[in-house]
Amino acid sequence: MRTPPVVVRLALALLGAALAVLAAPSSRAGDAPVEAFDAAAPAVRRLLDSDKGADRLQGLTRAGRLRDPRALDLVLDAVAKEAARSAALSKAQTETAASLETALSDVEKANAENPRSAREVEAFNKRVKKIEAKRDAAYARLRELAADALQARAIAAAVPVAAAGIVDGVAPAAAPALLERLAAAWNGPKAGVDDRLRWVDVLAAVGSVPTAPALRALARDASLDVRVRAAAVAASATRGGDAAVEDCVAALAEKGDAWPVAAAGVDGLRRLHRREGIEPLIEMLGREDLGRLREDAHRALRSLTGQGHGPYRQPWADWWKEAKATFPMPEKPADALDLTRPEKGVTFYGITSFSDRILFVLDVSGSMTDAAYDQATGARADERRIDLLRKELAATLAMLDPRRTFEVVLFSHRVVRLMGAMTPATPPAVEKAKKLVVDTEPAGGTNLHDALETAFLIAGVGTATTTRSGPPVVDTIFFMTDGKPTAGKLQKPDEILEAVRSWNRSANLTIHTIAMGDDCDVAFLEALAVQNHGRFVKR
Repeated sequence: MRTPPVVVRLALALLGAALAVLAAPSSRAGDAPVEAFDAAAPAVRRLLDSDKGADRLQGLTRAGRLRDPRALDLVLDAVAKEAARSAALSKAQTETAASLETALSDVEKANAENPRSAREVEAFNKRVKKIEAKRDAAYARLRELAADALQARAIAAAVPVAAAGIVDGVAPAAAPALLERLAAAWNGPKAGVDDRLRWVDVLAAVGSVPTAPALRALARDASLDVRVRAAAVAASATRGGDAAVEDCVAALAEKGDAWPVAAAGVDGLRRLHRREGIEPLIEMLGREDLGRLREDAHRALRSLTGQGHGPYRQPWADWWKEAKATFPMPEKPADALDLTRPEKGVTFYGITSFSDRILFVLDVSGSMTDAAYDQATGARADERRIDLLRKELAATLAMLDPRRTFEVVLFSHRVVRLMGAMTPATPPAVEKAKKLVVDTEPAGGTNLHDALETAFLIAGVGTATTTRSGPPVVDTIFFMTDGKPTAGKLQKPDEILEAVRSWNRSANLTIHTIAMGDDCDVAFLEALAVQNHGRFVKR
């Protein structure tokens, strides 16, 4: 049964509210009207056992208001049941996606046929009608499942909010024991990545018990998944204080596969907007192994100081030597996205990146055969949009060297990976990618959601209801489109943005966006870039 749009809107609203609580520890579920546990518990249990996601969200909200240690049992039981629902949802999405791929292949094969006689045409039309019905049914089912996944993310975000509300609502003497129970459940030896991320969210939201030591322990535990460590650094920065500055500065030293931890440290210093962050960031720019982190550190320094001394250490160090004693710290951060173009790196549509792990996600829908227009004069060009894309990509790939890895994803109504994996940018690999793009002729609709979902899967980030282990193998995405979403599991811009926000909450991927032509949803593409550490350009 299709999930009603009102339920999707409710899920989005509640997810936004839950994330707002996580981002503002001073907001407490306990501030809401209090219910007596014995009177409320039966109704809360019924809500948490409901098949309707909106009911379960309401149940978690009410559980978070129960100022009774027993309420924690309700939340822990709900988590176990949600895990089973999530596993079933993930299985259904995988199976339906496979069915859709089969139907799309069958449609393409049928379109290549050439029936001649009236009888052949009649039989052909009947067969194609059945195939298209299967295709449309698979699309509809995937949209239903995507709405269910949206609710699953809302519920997942509501769990730590509810748990923190219970901890903050009980007597101060009882709060540490409740935190110990949650630590045993979500940070014990058998805890997975999702469990530990949930534990980080609780530590970020709880206000009645100091949590800085626990967050620091998670951030500096090299045995943990890097996304857990990065989330702990980000949570420490959200809580603020001197300890947060120390945690973020310590994170800057992380190297190699632990780059998401360093990225969280850089962003944390930017958000904390403290003078103590300037010098460590300047010293960081002296490293030779930064890759994309050079962009991040440069952006943070620009935000902290309002200065523009480029992405390398020496100019900043020279300035700081003279300015340190008298430098007046700006009251507010500068626009962190208003950067001058870096002097080196890889440039795509005017956006320069220092990344060593680049993923290009490119629109090859039917509208890419339209004529391009000169950005400055508005005059119609002789070339098509796809021809300009091919030239731009070829020039960018030529800047790569074998130390960098890359992959190219092409999307229309379907999503296709060209290389099959993140691939070292050797000359043969670059030539192969260029040829495959040249050989692809645009056709079909514009499936923005599934293209972005594929990008995060390539990166190694779970996108449905689970989080994969291991560091992301992508840190920068260039996302180019000339249209608005017309295909895919989700087609509403706000729902796509919410999905990306969930996928990227601890992966720290940068997404740069490029709009080609005047038919794009500029507001969506700008938001996609700004919310994910990137830049937006229009061509």
